[in-house]
Amino acid sequence: MFRRHSASGLLTYSPEASYNTDWTQAKANGEWVANPRSKGIGDGFPLRGLAAFRLSTGGGELFCVSVLDSCVAVFARNDTSGALKITKIIRDGDQLGSRVVDGLAGARSVAVSASGRLYVAGWRDQAIAAFQKVSATDFAFLG
Repeated sequence: MFRRHSASGLLTYSPEASYNTDWTQAKANGEWVANPRSKGIGDGFPLRGLAAFRLSTGGGELFCVSVLDSCVAVFARNDTSGALKITKIIRDGDQLGSRVVDGLAGARSVAVSASGRLYVAGWRDQAIAAFQKVSATDFAFLG
């Protein structure tokens, strides 16, 4: 893993950074635990087939989509260190508020608007799913 220098943009190897971090762990009983055979939340981290990622307009969040797990993972990003912490996983079929998420099957690309809307294209659904951030860690499914 590498770290990017904020002023020069140069990448340097970082021995502290590794794939064995909070965001590559599985969640079991409310705790993140190592699981190298990831197949999704509860079985492992849901980013098999990582297809695309985008930073939010302010750079405080990273949105990643998985073509195999049909989901979008949201990470909080530390502005100083660049460290990532997972805050939300939204999957095709999840219940968000009163709506069931649809359109994420085969998630292949992601876009973020300046107003905080998140758009994910799901090629198997042949759809674009839209979300609006409603709190620090929650999103509403718009359709």
